[in-house]
Amino acid sequence: MPAITLTDQEAQAAIQLFDLAVKSGGLQVAKAAVVLTDKIADAINRSQAGKAAEDSEPEPDIAAI
Repeated sequence: MPAITLTDQEAQAAIQLFDLAVKSGGLQVAKAAVVLTDKIADAINRSQAGKAAEDSEPEPDIAAI
């Protein structure tokens, strides 16, 4: 399966394009837009969760070294 790397801004732009496509194409494109939007949103959430976990790791105690 091919993978696509997007910046946060590119991901948000893609979601906005899907929204416009649904408004223009109606129900004919809505299902595909929902599937793709969910995949992008899930990837964004995983990325942000990973960043939060990295940020919450304690700094090494230099005095103890």
